[in-house]
This record gives sequence, C-alpha cells and structure tokens, in this order.
Amino acid sequence: MKVSIVIPCFNQRDTITQTVLAVRKAPLPKTEIILVDDGSNDGTRTVLKCEVESIVDRVSYHGLNQGKGATLRDGFAAASGDIILVQDAALECCPSEYNRLLEPILSDKADAVFASRFINGPSRQVVNFWQTTGTKLLTLLSNMCANTKLTDIGSGYNAFRASIIRHIQLRASSVLACSQKSQPNWHGRAAAFAKWVLARIAGMDKKVSQCDGAMRCGPSTRFSNTTSLLARLCLPG
Repeated sequence: MKVSIVIPCFNQRDTITQTVLAVRKAPLPKTEIILVDDGSNDGTRTVLKCEVESIVDRVSYHGLNQGKGATLRDGFAAASGDIILVQDAALECCPSEYNRLLEPILSDKADAVFASRFINGPSRQVVNFWQTTGTKLLTLLSNMCANTKLTDIGSGYNAFRASIIRHIQLRASSVLACSQKSQPNWHGRAAAFAKWVLARIAGMDKKVSQCDGAMRCGPSTRFSNTTSLLARLCLPG
C-alpha cells in the first residue's frame, strides 16, 4: 500500500527540514510526502525552496495564512496513496512510530487511527499541565456531543484509509477542522494508540489559541445530529 504523508506547515523554519528528513527515513516501503505551507512569514519558505522541495514529492504554498483546516484540505486533495497520514511539522510526533500508527489499518482492524497523548505507552510523555487539562476537557465535551470515545481530540497525528477521508468535506479552514474530521458521528472501525510526545522547548509555542480550542466543540455538535458519509463508507466492525 502507498502511504501519503501530509505535513501542514506554518512558521516552522527551525524544524521543517529535520521533520522531512525524519519522515524520509521512516520504515515504510512506498510513500509520498506532501507539504502544504500556510503562508509562513518567518523564513520558512526560503528553507522550503532551498532545502526541502528537492526531497519531497510536492510542496504547495498558500499566499495568506488560511488555517490548518485549509492545509489539510489541500493536502488530502493532492494525495494519491491508499492511506493518508498526517504528520506535524514541529516533529513532536516521531515518524519512527509509523508502523504502530498504521498497523490497525494494514491488518484490516480499523479504517482510521487516532494517536493519543493520554493512553499509557512504552515511554513517559512530557506535556504541559494546562494544555493537557484543557485538551481533556474539550475532548470530554466533544465526546458528549458526538457520542464517541476518543481520548485526545487535539492530536495532530492520525491515519485514514484514503477512500474514506476523501469523502469528508472539510468546510472549516481554522484549526477546528481537526475536530471536524475526527468527530463525524463515528460508526466505523477506529483505533487509538499511545503517542510518544517530544518535550516542547520553552518558546516553541503551539499555533493554537484559546479561541481555537473553544471552537473545536462546534463541529462535534453539528455532526452529532447527522449520519456522516464517513459512517456509511466504513466497513462494519
């Protein structure tokens, strides 16, 4: 199976080359790397043109910052693989774990896998206390609205069968689209696995505001009242 790795990028000048090199070394036989720059203004574009364009399959540039939802939408549209994997550009999530992330799909146990920072795994996780508390609260509210049981709605490390994710319409352009794709009244086969998270160095701020976090609950409420196309496409499990 061919795996399309979509990397949304915004102002990641210091980490983007390292991230792409790590992805290239991932233990997967057949991959394509699609990078979407969302209007970076810190010099990231210079790095992409000088160091990254030659080692990825495709780079798309947004003229203005449109939000993570827009980058995912463009990345999914450009992907040609059988499986689509989302990798964060800050390299918080290790490409060496791709086999664990993809195993439930490759073994036909699931159609989508959502990584989680809050499931006990082989490594000790290092995350900010207030970020953890806020994410858990938003995950609880989202699960209540959508009648699901995810453990980490804020995870940016996921994998999907391409035939399914391409049929989901991501309307939101901001970061809340991550919730929109993750909480569509799920009735198919989903799996989760513990994600080892690299410690964030002080000063390396996440590009997610409190407002973005609050907005994550909106799509969950809307999708809980409808039967999504994703639910109809998923195999019974």
